[in-house]
Amino acid sequence: MGRNGRVGLLLAAIAAIATAAPATAAVISAEGKHGLVTLRTGTEGGDCLQEGSQLVCTDGDRVATASLERGCTKAEGGALCEITMGRHVVTPQDGLEIECESGAKKGYVYLLTDSDGRALCVQNYDGYGNVNGGICFKGRETCTSLNCDHGCEGASLNCGCHIKSRPRQTVSTSD
Repeated sequence: MGRNGRVGLLLAAIAAIATAAPATAAVISAEGKHGLVTLRTGTEGGDCLQEGSQLVCTDGDRVATASLERGCTKAEGGALCEITMGRHVVTPQDGLEIECESGAKKGYVYLLTDSDGRALCVQNYDGYGNVNGGICFKGRETCTSLNCDHGCEGASLNCGCHIKSRPRQTVSTSD
């Protein structure tokens, strides 16, 4: 069998495998201390599993891990980790809107952004479950972060942190 025959046979095998079973995205969800934790590879394949309180999704270089006690612990290569807590959904798509629920910046709303859509952004919580900041990662690098005591703490790698709105100020007058 010549080269063209082997290439044709390989393409036929790939087509047969692709049509044999519909592709499904690798996703896993479990209820955690801070809400529903969901991991996704972000592709049509990969594997997800739960071992005790640890969740893991992988597909090649795409890796997401989470602890049901601590929340999202890692997301690399485009894999995603989401925490749904009440009406708060943490996702990295077009930026993450964070309203500080504690700290000196309580009531401020910040927007963490990523201009090329490759970062993973998550909210941070204090011991009482209040949002006290956020952070965006690209691979192992932090590209922007927010601390609700001090505000934005820097940005790099095409990520940004911006004040979206401030709490309403009350002004009083005295005679």
